[in-house]
Amino acid sequence: MIRWFQESIRRVTRKQTTWFVLGAVTFLAFGAAPCVAPEDPWRLVLEIPGTPTPETIAARIMDRFLESHNVRLQPEMRQTIAQAVAEQSRLHGIKPGLLLSVILAESSFRTDAVSSKGAVGLMQLLPSTAQSLAAEMDLAWSDEATLRDPQLNIALGSFYLRRLLEIYRGDLHLALAAYNMGPGNLQTLLATSEPSTRFSSSYSRSIVSKL
Repeated sequence: MIRWFQESIRRVTRKQTTWFVLGAVTFLAFGAAPCVAPEDPWRLVLEIPGTPTPETIAARIMDRFLESHNVRLQPEMRQTIAQAVAEQSRLHGIKPGLLLSVILAESSFRTDAVSSKGAVGLMQLLPSTAQSLAAEMDLAWSDEATLRDPQLNIALGSFYLRRLLEIYRGDLHLALAAYNMGPGNLQTLLATSEPSTRFSSSYSRSIVSKL
């Protein structure tokens, strides 16, 4: 029986092996194995109760973050933001903690926040900038009220931050400074600073200190 099992494993691909093992465990535990393998067998592992998913991990990070900064949100809004942060973190390869730190610095988690310069929402985007980003991302845009939607605001802000990280070759301080003051203003500032000195701003240092 053991020899047959070993020979069977050698004859299948890696993906089939994964499903074969899962089926064998199920057979031994319950006396029956699934007849059809799903497209992604590892989804079964992720869906096992108690196994953290990206969403639950982001929710836990957010809970700890909000508690440590004494921020109170309604459960529904907390869940909405956590889901958006998890999705955009995975999509753009940005740590959830970084997105949460930017949101805290920009709006203190207020979806209705509006700056003196007209930036709107959780990640404080100017409507003109956001409209251009929305066109690139093929997202629906009506007017600046779009930026009050937490999911759309985080999607646009995360996309913009990822672009800045690419422009500044992964330099987090430069990307954050450009996010805060605008790339044009940052370039003017860099032109007058010492070339040998690594640039950072009080804004970028404040965010990085929370990570």
